[in-house]
Amino acid sequence: MSNLDRALVIVICCPLAGGALFSSGCEDSAAARRAEVQANLATVRHDLRASMPIAADPTQQERTAAEATLKTLLTMLADTDGAAPGQQAAASLLASNVHRQLAAMTLAGVGRLETEQRRRRDVLGGMIDAAAELHALAGSLETIDTQAQHQHLAANRQNAQARLASYGEEMAAADAPIAALTNANRDDQTEIDKLRAQANQLMRDASEQGPAAGYGAYEQSVQLDREADHIQYDVSQRELELEFTLQPARALAQTRAGYTQALIGAIDESSAAIDGLLQTFSDEARATRETIAQLRDVIVAELGELNQTRTNELADAYEQAAKQLSAAANKAEKAARLGQGESVPAARIEAVRADLELGHMHWSAAQAWQDHGALLDRVQASGGALGSASMVSAQVTAARTAHADARDHAKNAYTSAQGQLSQVTGRSAGPQLEALKQDVQTAISALSGDAPGSSPANPDK
Repeated sequence: MSNLDRALVIVICCPLAGGALFSSGCEDSAAARRAEVQANLATVRHDLRASMPIAADPTQQERTAAEATLKTLLTMLADTDGAAPGQQAAASLLASNVHRQLAAMTLAGVGRLETEQRRRRDVLGGMIDAAAELHALAGSLETIDTQAQHQHLAANRQNAQARLASYGEEMAAADAPIAALTNANRDDQTEIDKLRAQANQLMRDASEQGPAAGYGAYEQSVQLDREADHIQYDVSQRELELEFTLQPARALAQTRAGYTQALIGAIDESSAAIDGLLQTFSDEARATRETIAQLRDVIVAELGELNQTRTNELADAYEQAAKQLSAAANKAEKAARLGQGESVPAARIEAVRADLELGHMHWSAAQAWQDHGALLDRVQASGGALGSASMVSAQVTAARTAHADARDHAKNAYTSAQGQLSQVTGRSAGPQLEALKQDVQTAISALSGDAPGSSPANPDK
Protein backbone atom coordinates (compact mmCIF):
# COMPACT_ATOMS: atom_id res chain seq x y z
CA MET A 1 0.00 0.00 0.00
CA SER A 2 1.43 3.39 -1.00
CA ASN A 3 1.83 6.38 1.35
CA LEU A 4 -1.23 8.05 -0.13
CA ASP A 5 -3.31 4.87 0.21
CA ARG A 6 -2.36 4.63 3.89
CA ALA A 7 -3.27 8.28 4.36
CA LEU A 8 -6.61 7.78 2.59
CA VAL A 9 -7.49 4.95 4.98
CA ILE A 10 -7.22 7.48 7.79
CA VAL A 11 -9.13 10.04 5.74
CA ILE A 12 -11.99 7.58 5.34
CA CYS A 13 -12.04 6.47 8.97
CA CYS A 14 -11.54 9.75 10.81
CA PRO A 15 -14.47 11.72 9.41
CA LEU A 16 -16.83 8.74 9.71
CA ALA A 17 -15.88 8.31 13.36
CA GLY A 18 -16.35 12.01 14.00
CA GLY A 19 -19.70 11.92 12.26
CA ALA A 20 -20.85 8.98 14.40
CA LEU A 21 -20.12 10.88 17.61
CA PHE A 22 -22.27 13.80 16.59
CA SER A 23 -25.02 12.13 14.60
CA SER A 24 -27.30 11.67 17.60
CA GLY A 25 -28.93 14.62 19.29
CA CYS A 26 -27.55 17.33 16.99
CA GLU A 27 -29.53 19.81 15.04
CA ASP A 28 -30.40 18.96 11.45
CA SER A 29 -28.36 21.87 10.11
CA ALA A 30 -25.22 20.74 11.92
CA ALA A 31 -25.68 17.19 10.69
CA ALA A 32 -26.26 18.46 7.16
CA ARG A 33 -23.09 20.54 7.36
CA ARG A 34 -21.05 17.52 8.44
CA ALA A 35 -22.58 15.50 5.63
CA GLU A 36 -21.60 18.26 3.19
CA VAL A 37 -18.03 18.23 4.49
CA GLN A 38 -17.98 14.44 4.23
CA ALA A 39 -19.10 14.65 0.60
CA ASN A 40 -16.37 17.23 -0.12
CA LEU A 41 -13.77 14.93 1.42
CA ALA A 42 -14.93 12.06 -0.77
CA THR A 43 -14.75 14.27 -3.86
CA VAL A 44 -11.27 15.51 -2.96
CA ARG A 45 -10.08 11.97 -2.32
CA HIS A 46 -11.33 10.86 -5.74
CA ASP A 47 -9.90 13.87 -7.60
CA LEU A 48 -6.56 13.58 -5.78
CA ARG A 49 -6.23 9.95 -6.84
CA ALA A 50 -7.04 10.94 -10.41
CA SER A 51 -4.37 13.66 -10.43
CA MET A 52 -1.50 11.46 -9.31
CA PRO A 53 -0.57 9.87 -12.67
CA ILE A 54 -0.48 13.33 -14.23
CA ALA A 55 1.61 14.73 -11.38
CA ALA A 56 4.31 12.11 -11.89
CA ASP A 57 5.65 13.53 -15.20
CA PRO A 58 3.38 16.26 -16.56
CA THR A 59 3.52 18.16 -19.81
CA GLN A 60 3.06 21.89 -19.44
CA GLN A 61 -0.60 21.63 -20.45
CA GLU A 62 -1.20 18.73 -18.05
CA ARG A 63 0.64 20.53 -15.29
CA THR A 64 -1.42 23.69 -15.69
CA ALA A 65 -4.68 21.71 -15.63
CA ALA A 66 -3.56 19.54 -12.71
CA GLU A 67 -2.36 22.56 -10.69
CA ALA A 68 -5.72 24.24 -11.19
CA THR A 69 -7.49 21.07 -10.05
CA LEU A 70 -5.26 20.67 -7.00
CA LYS A 71 -5.65 24.30 -5.99
CA THR A 72 -9.42 23.89 -6.28
CA LEU A 73 -9.13 20.89 -3.96
CA LEU A 74 -7.21 23.00 -1.45
CA THR A 75 -10.01 25.55 -1.51
CA MET A 76 -12.55 22.79 -0.86
CA LEU A 77 -10.45 21.38 1.97
CA ALA A 78 -10.18 24.80 3.61
CA ASP A 79 -13.97 24.92 3.95
CA THR A 80 -14.34 22.93 7.20
CA ASP A 81 -16.49 25.28 9.29
CA GLY A 82 -18.89 23.15 11.32
CA ALA A 83 -17.00 19.93 10.56
CA ALA A 84 -16.35 17.29 13.18
CA PRO A 85 -12.77 17.14 14.57
CA GLY A 86 -12.17 13.90 12.70
CA GLN A 87 -13.30 15.53 9.47
CA GLN A 88 -10.98 18.50 10.08
CA ALA A 89 -8.08 16.10 10.66
CA ALA A 90 -8.96 14.27 7.47
CA ALA A 91 -9.14 17.54 5.53
CA SER A 92 -5.73 18.59 6.84
CA LEU A 93 -4.17 15.27 5.92
CA LEU A 94 -5.64 15.39 2.43
CA ALA A 95 -4.43 18.98 2.07
CA SER A 96 -0.95 17.77 3.03
CA ASN A 97 -1.05 15.28 0.17
CA VAL A 98 -2.33 17.93 -2.24
CA HIS A 99 0.60 20.20 -1.34
CA ARG A 100 3.02 17.31 -1.87
CA GLN A 101 1.51 16.65 -5.30
CA LEU A 102 1.91 20.32 -6.23
CA ALA A 103 5.52 20.17 -5.07
CA ALA A 104 6.10 16.97 -7.06
CA MET A 105 4.92 18.64 -10.26
CA THR A 106 7.16 21.63 -9.65
CA LEU A 107 10.14 19.42 -8.85
CA ALA A 108 9.58 17.39 -12.02
CA GLY A 109 10.23 20.61 -13.93
CA VAL A 110 13.21 21.35 -11.69
CA GLY A 111 14.64 17.93 -12.52
CA ARG A 112 14.45 18.62 -16.23
CA LEU A 113 16.09 22.02 -15.82
CA GLU A 114 18.85 20.61 -13.61
CA THR A 115 19.51 17.83 -16.12
CA GLU A 116 19.82 20.43 -18.88
CA GLN A 117 22.13 22.48 -16.63
CA ARG A 118 24.38 19.44 -16.10
CA ARG A 119 24.52 18.76 -19.83
CA ARG A 120 25.44 22.33 -20.61
CA ARG A 121 28.05 22.39 -17.83
CA ASP A 122 29.66 19.29 -19.37
CA VAL A 123 29.76 20.93 -22.79
CA LEU A 124 31.19 24.13 -21.29
CA GLY A 125 33.86 22.08 -19.54
CA GLY A 126 34.95 20.71 -22.91
CA MET A 127 35.02 24.22 -24.36
CA ILE A 128 37.10 25.50 -21.42
CA ASP A 129 39.57 22.66 -21.97
CA ALA A 130 39.69 23.46 -25.67
CA ALA A 131 40.30 27.16 -24.95
CA ALA A 132 43.12 26.30 -22.56
CA GLU A 133 44.71 23.97 -25.12
CA LEU A 134 44.39 26.53 -27.89
CA HIS A 135 45.84 29.16 -25.55
CA ALA A 136 48.85 26.95 -24.97
CA LEU A 137 49.12 26.36 -28.71
CA ALA A 138 49.00 30.07 -29.48
CA GLY A 139 51.70 30.73 -26.90
CA SER A 140 53.89 28.15 -28.53
CA LEU A 141 53.39 29.70 -31.95
CA GLU A 142 54.26 33.12 -30.63
CA THR A 143 57.59 31.89 -29.21
CA ILE A 144 58.47 29.60 -32.06
CA ASP A 145 61.68 27.60 -32.11
CA THR A 146 61.47 25.44 -35.21
CA GLN A 147 63.17 22.34 -33.86
CA ALA A 148 61.64 22.48 -30.40
CA GLN A 149 58.28 23.41 -31.88
CA HIS A 150 58.24 20.33 -34.08
CA GLN A 151 58.72 18.18 -31.00
CA HIS A 152 56.17 20.08 -28.97
CA LEU A 153 53.48 19.90 -31.65
CA ALA A 154 54.13 16.21 -32.16
CA ALA A 155 53.57 15.60 -28.44
CA ASN A 156 50.42 17.70 -28.47
CA ARG A 157 49.12 15.81 -31.48
CA GLN A 158 49.83 12.47 -29.85
CA ASN A 159 47.95 13.55 -26.74
CA ALA A 160 45.06 14.84 -28.83
CA GLN A 161 44.94 11.59 -30.79
CA ALA A 162 44.79 9.65 -27.53
CA ARG A 163 41.92 11.83 -26.33
CA LEU A 164 40.17 11.43 -29.68
CA ALA A 165 40.48 7.65 -29.41
CA SER A 166 39.13 7.82 -25.86
CA TYR A 167 36.12 9.83 -27.03
CA GLY A 168 35.54 7.27 -29.77
CA GLU A 169 35.53 4.51 -27.15
CA GLU A 170 33.05 6.49 -25.06
CA MET A 171 30.70 6.80 -28.04
CA ALA A 172 31.01 3.10 -28.83
CA ALA A 173 30.42 2.19 -25.17
CA ALA A 174 27.19 4.21 -25.14
CA ASP A 175 25.75 2.58 -28.28
CA ALA A 176 25.06 -0.85 -26.71
CA PRO A 177 23.07 0.34 -23.66
CA ILE A 178 21.21 2.85 -25.84
CA ALA A 179 20.12 0.04 -28.14
CA ALA A 180 19.28 -2.24 -25.20
CA LEU A 181 17.12 0.35 -23.45
CA THR A 182 15.42 1.33 -26.69
CA ASN A 183 14.52 -2.29 -27.44
CA ALA A 184 13.33 -2.89 -23.87
CA ASN A 185 11.07 0.18 -24.06
CA ARG A 186 9.60 -1.01 -27.36
CA ASP A 187 8.80 -4.44 -25.91
CA ASP A 188 7.40 -2.99 -22.67
CA GLN A 189 5.22 -0.54 -24.56
CA THR A 190 3.65 -3.46 -26.40
CA GLU A 191 2.89 -5.11 -23.06
CA ILE A 192 1.48 -1.86 -21.66
CA ASP A 193 -0.88 -1.50 -24.62
CA LYS A 194 -2.01 -5.09 -24.13
CA LEU A 195 -2.67 -4.61 -20.39
CA ARG A 196 -4.51 -1.33 -20.98
CA ALA A 197 -6.75 -2.98 -23.56
CA GLN A 198 -7.54 -5.86 -21.18
CA ALA A 199 -8.21 -3.42 -18.34
CA ASN A 200 -10.55 -1.34 -20.49
CA GLN A 201 -12.48 -4.43 -21.56
CA LEU A 202 -12.85 -5.59 -17.93
CA MET A 203 -14.02 -2.14 -16.93
CA ARG A 204 -16.67 -2.25 -19.65
CA ASP A 205 -17.69 -5.72 -18.48
CA ALA A 206 -17.95 -4.46 -14.89
CA SER A 207 -20.11 -1.56 -16.03
CA GLU A 208 -22.43 -3.89 -17.92
CA GLN A 209 -22.70 -6.39 -15.04
CA GLY A 210 -23.56 -3.80 -12.44
CA PRO A 211 -21.94 -2.83 -9.09
CA ALA A 212 -22.29 -6.20 -7.37
CA ALA A 213 -21.75 -8.72 -10.16
CA GLY A 214 -19.11 -6.59 -11.86
CA TYR A 215 -16.99 -5.89 -8.78
CA GLY A 216 -14.58 -8.73 -9.55
CA ALA A 217 -14.08 -7.51 -13.09
CA TYR A 218 -13.56 -3.99 -11.73
CA GLU A 219 -10.86 -5.21 -9.36
CA GLN A 220 -9.14 -7.12 -12.14
CA SER A 221 -9.23 -4.01 -14.32
CA VAL A 222 -7.64 -1.91 -11.57
CA GLN A 223 -4.96 -4.56 -11.04
CA LEU A 224 -4.12 -4.66 -14.75
CA ASP A 225 -3.93 -0.87 -14.83
CA ARG A 226 -1.53 -0.96 -11.88
CA GLU A 227 0.62 -3.53 -13.64
CA ALA A 228 0.66 -1.32 -16.69
CA ASP A 229 1.57 1.67 -14.48
CA HIS A 230 4.52 -0.25 -13.04
CA ILE A 231 5.76 -1.14 -16.51
CA GLN A 232 5.15 2.44 -17.67
CA TYR A 233 7.28 3.64 -14.75
CA ASP A 234 10.11 1.37 -15.90
CA VAL A 235 9.72 2.69 -19.45
CA SER A 236 9.79 6.29 -18.15
CA GLN A 237 12.93 5.59 -16.12
CA ARG A 238 14.65 4.12 -19.16
CA GLU A 239 13.51 7.07 -21.27
CA LEU A 240 14.96 9.43 -18.67
CA GLU A 241 18.23 7.50 -18.68
CA LEU A 242 18.32 7.60 -22.46
CA GLU A 243 17.33 11.25 -22.82
CA PHE A 244 19.29 12.69 -19.92
CA THR A 245 22.22 10.33 -19.38
CA LEU A 246 23.24 7.97 -22.21
CA GLN A 247 22.35 10.06 -25.25
CA PRO A 248 23.74 13.33 -23.79
CA ALA A 249 26.91 11.43 -22.75
CA ARG A 250 27.36 10.18 -26.29
CA ALA A 251 26.63 13.63 -27.72
CA LEU A 252 29.12 15.16 -25.30
CA ALA A 253 31.82 12.67 -26.34
CA GLN A 254 31.07 13.47 -29.98
CA THR A 255 31.29 17.23 -29.30
CA ARG A 256 34.60 16.82 -27.50
CA ALA A 257 35.86 14.66 -30.33
CA GLY A 258 34.97 17.45 -32.73
CA TYR A 259 36.91 20.00 -30.70
CA THR A 260 39.83 17.61 -30.44
CA GLN A 261 39.74 16.90 -34.16
CA ALA A 262 39.78 20.64 -34.77
CA LEU A 263 42.80 20.91 -32.49
CA ILE A 264 44.55 18.10 -34.39
CA GLY A 265 43.82 19.94 -37.60
CA ALA A 266 45.32 23.10 -36.17
CA ILE A 267 48.41 21.18 -35.04
CA ASP A 268 48.79 19.59 -38.47
CA GLU A 269 48.51 22.94 -40.15
CA SER A 270 51.11 24.34 -37.77
CA SER A 271 53.43 21.41 -38.44
CA ALA A 272 53.12 21.95 -42.18
CA ALA A 273 53.84 25.65 -41.83
CA ILE A 274 56.67 25.36 -39.33
CA ASP A 275 59.26 25.11 -42.05
CA GLY A 276 57.92 28.29 -43.66
CA LEU A 277 58.42 31.87 -42.73
CA LEU A 278 58.02 33.01 -39.15
CA GLN A 279 55.24 35.28 -40.38
CA THR A 280 53.23 32.18 -41.14
CA PHE A 281 53.45 31.16 -37.50
CA SER A 282 52.51 34.65 -36.47
CA ASP A 283 49.39 34.44 -38.63
CA GLU A 284 48.53 31.06 -37.15
CA ALA A 285 48.91 32.41 -33.64
CA ARG A 286 46.66 35.32 -34.44
CA ALA A 287 43.99 33.02 -35.91
CA THR A 288 44.17 30.81 -32.82
CA ARG A 289 43.72 33.83 -30.60
CA GLU A 290 40.64 34.75 -32.62
CA THR A 291 39.28 31.23 -32.12
CA ILE A 292 39.95 31.55 -28.40
CA ALA A 293 38.16 34.90 -28.39
CA GLN A 294 35.16 33.32 -30.08
CA LEU A 295 35.18 30.46 -27.58
CA ARG A 296 35.46 32.98 -24.77
CA ASP A 297 32.40 34.84 -26.03
CA VAL A 298 30.40 31.61 -26.24
CA ILE A 299 31.54 30.49 -22.78
CA VAL A 300 30.74 33.83 -21.17
CA ALA A 301 27.31 33.91 -22.82
CA GLU A 302 26.58 30.31 -21.78
CA LEU A 303 27.69 30.99 -18.21
CA GLY A 304 25.42 34.01 -18.12
CA GLU A 305 22.43 31.97 -19.30
CA LEU A 306 23.16 29.16 -16.85
CA ASN A 307 23.52 31.59 -13.99
CA GLN A 308 20.35 33.46 -14.97
CA THR A 309 18.36 30.20 -15.05
CA ARG A 310 19.75 29.19 -11.64
CA THR A 311 19.06 32.51 -9.97
CA ASN A 312 15.65 33.09 -11.57
CA GLU A 313 13.65 30.18 -12.96
CA LEU A 314 15.25 27.45 -10.83
CA ALA A 315 15.37 29.57 -7.70
CA ASP A 316 11.68 30.42 -8.09
CA ALA A 317 10.78 26.77 -8.66
CA TYR A 318 12.75 25.62 -5.62
CA GLU A 319 11.10 28.32 -3.53
CA GLN A 320 7.63 27.33 -4.77
CA ALA A 321 8.27 23.63 -4.07
CA ALA A 322 9.68 24.46 -0.63
CA LYS A 323 6.54 26.40 0.24
CA GLN A 324 4.34 23.50 -0.87
CA LEU A 325 6.35 20.94 1.10
CA SER A 326 6.42 23.17 4.18
CA ALA A 327 2.66 23.57 3.87
CA ALA A 328 2.35 19.78 3.52
CA ALA A 329 4.30 19.26 6.74
CA ASN A 330 2.22 21.88 8.57
CA LYS A 331 -1.05 20.36 7.40
CA ALA A 332 0.07 16.89 8.46
CA GLU A 333 1.06 18.26 11.88
CA LYS A 334 -2.37 19.86 12.17
CA ALA A 335 -3.99 16.52 11.31
CA ALA A 336 -1.96 14.92 14.08
CA ARG A 337 -3.16 17.54 16.58
CA LEU A 338 -6.78 17.08 15.59
CA GLY A 339 -6.72 13.30 15.13
CA GLN A 340 -7.22 10.49 17.58
CA GLY A 341 -5.84 6.99 18.02
CA GLU A 342 -3.82 5.49 15.17
CA SER A 343 -4.56 8.47 12.94
CA VAL A 344 -2.10 10.56 14.98
CA PRO A 345 1.11 8.57 14.24
CA ALA A 346 0.00 8.15 10.64
CA ALA A 347 -0.36 11.92 10.27
CA ARG A 348 3.00 12.58 11.92
CA ILE A 349 4.64 10.12 9.56
CA GLU A 350 3.18 12.10 6.64
CA ALA A 351 4.75 15.22 8.19
CA VAL A 352 8.08 13.39 8.37
CA ARG A 353 7.82 12.42 4.70
CA ALA A 354 7.13 16.02 3.72
CA ASP A 355 10.14 17.22 5.74
CA LEU A 356 12.31 14.51 4.19
CA GLU A 357 11.23 15.51 0.68
CA LEU A 358 12.00 19.13 1.56
CA GLY A 359 15.44 18.12 2.84
CA HIS A 360 16.16 16.05 -0.26
CA MET A 361 15.13 18.97 -2.47
CA HIS A 362 17.51 21.36 -0.69
CA TRP A 363 20.24 18.69 -0.75
CA SER A 364 19.89 18.38 -4.53
CA ALA A 365 19.96 22.15 -4.89
CA ALA A 366 23.14 22.32 -2.78
CA GLN A 367 24.86 19.72 -4.94
CA ALA A 368 23.77 21.53 -8.11
CA TRP A 369 25.20 24.80 -6.80
CA GLN A 370 28.40 22.97 -5.87
CA ASP A 371 28.72 21.64 -9.42
CA HIS A 372 27.97 25.10 -10.84
CA GLY A 373 30.61 26.61 -8.58
CA ALA A 374 33.15 23.98 -9.67
CA LEU A 375 32.62 25.02 -13.30
CA LEU A 376 33.18 28.66 -12.37
CA ASP A 377 36.34 27.64 -10.51
CA ARG A 378 37.60 26.05 -13.74
CA VAL A 379 37.02 29.34 -15.53
CA GLN A 380 39.02 31.16 -12.88
CA ALA A 381 41.76 28.54 -13.08
CA SER A 382 42.03 28.75 -16.89
CA GLY A 383 44.67 31.43 -16.71
CA GLY A 384 44.78 33.92 -19.52
CA ALA A 385 42.86 31.70 -21.92
CA LEU A 386 39.51 33.19 -20.92
CA GLY A 387 40.62 36.61 -19.79
CA SER A 388 40.60 37.93 -16.25
CA ALA A 389 39.39 35.57 -13.51
CA SER A 390 37.56 38.51 -11.93
CA MET A 391 34.83 38.28 -14.58
CA VAL A 392 33.20 35.39 -12.69
CA SER A 393 34.30 36.23 -9.14
CA ALA A 394 30.85 37.54 -8.17
CA GLN A 395 29.20 34.40 -9.56
CA VAL A 396 31.66 32.21 -7.63
CA THR A 397 30.81 34.00 -4.39
CA ALA A 398 27.08 33.73 -5.10
CA ALA A 399 27.36 30.01 -5.90
CA ARG A 400 29.21 29.30 -2.67
CA THR A 401 26.68 31.26 -0.67
CA ALA A 402 23.75 29.49 -2.35
CA HIS A 403 25.40 26.10 -1.76
CA ALA A 404 25.86 26.86 1.94
CA ASP A 405 22.29 28.17 2.27
CA ALA A 406 20.81 25.09 0.59
CA ARG A 407 22.82 22.80 2.88
CA ASP A 408 21.53 24.70 5.91
CA HIS A 409 17.94 24.41 4.68
CA ALA A 410 18.41 20.68 4.09
CA LYS A 411 19.81 20.23 7.58
CA ASN A 412 16.89 22.16 9.08
CA ALA A 413 14.37 20.00 7.19
CA TYR A 414 16.05 16.76 8.27
CA THR A 415 16.22 18.00 11.86
CA SER A 416 12.50 18.82 11.72
CA ALA A 417 11.80 15.31 10.41
CA GLN A 418 13.85 13.88 13.26
CA GLY A 419 11.83 15.91 15.76
CA GLN A 420 8.56 14.68 14.28
CA LEU A 421 9.74 11.08 14.48
CA SER A 422 10.42 11.44 18.20
CA GLN A 423 6.69 12.13 18.68
CA VAL A 424 5.46 9.09 16.72
CA THR A 425 3.96 6.34 18.86
CA GLY A 426 1.55 3.51 18.15
CA ARG A 427 1.78 -0.09 17.07
CA SER A 428 0.79 0.57 13.46
CA ALA A 429 3.76 2.92 12.99
CA GLY A 430 6.34 0.30 14.00
CA PRO A 431 7.72 -1.08 10.71
CA GLN A 432 7.78 2.14 8.71
CA LEU A 433 8.90 4.15 11.77
CA GLU A 434 12.22 2.31 11.97
CA ALA A 435 12.77 2.66 8.22
CA LEU A 436 12.07 6.40 8.37
CA LYS A 437 14.40 6.85 11.35
CA GLN A 438 17.13 5.14 9.33
CA ASP A 439 16.40 7.33 6.30
CA VAL A 440 16.59 10.51 8.37
CA GLN A 441 19.78 9.47 10.12
CA THR A 442 21.38 8.45 6.83
CA ALA A 443 20.47 11.79 5.28
CA ILE A 444 21.84 13.77 8.24
CA SER A 445 25.05 11.74 8.31
CA ALA A 446 25.59 12.06 4.56
CA LEU A 447 24.90 15.79 4.67
CA SER A 448 27.29 16.31 7.57
CA GLY A 449 30.04 14.41 5.77
CA ASP A 450 29.18 15.89 2.37
CA ALA A 451 30.47 12.64 0.90
CA PRO A 452 31.00 12.79 -2.86
CA GLY A 453 28.38 10.78 -4.68
CA SER A 454 26.28 10.25 -1.57
CA SER A 455 22.60 11.06 -1.63
CA PRO A 456 19.74 10.88 0.87
CA ALA A 457 17.48 7.85 0.79
CA ASN A 458 14.13 8.00 -0.99
CA PRO A 459 11.54 8.55 1.78
CA ASP A 460 8.62 7.33 -0.29
CA LYS A 461 8.61 3.70 0.91
